[in-house]
Amino acid sequence: MQSVRRSIEAGGGTCQTFDYPGTAHAFFNEDRPEHFDQRAAATAWARTLELFRAKLG
Repeated sequence: MQSVRRSIEAGGGTCQTFDYPGTAHAFFNEDRPEHFDQRAAATAWARTLELFRAKLG
C-alpha cells in the first residue's frame, strides 16, 4: 500500500491510507465470515462516507 501512496504523491496527488491491524483481505465482505471484521468494516465505511461528504458535498 505504501508504494501506491508514494506513486500517487509523486504524481502530485494526495491520499490518506489506513491500516486495520488484525484483519485479512476481504475484511469488509460479509459473505466471507472467515475474514469479515464487523468493527473494522464499520470504521472503514464511516471513513468512506466522511470522504465522500468532504469531497462531494
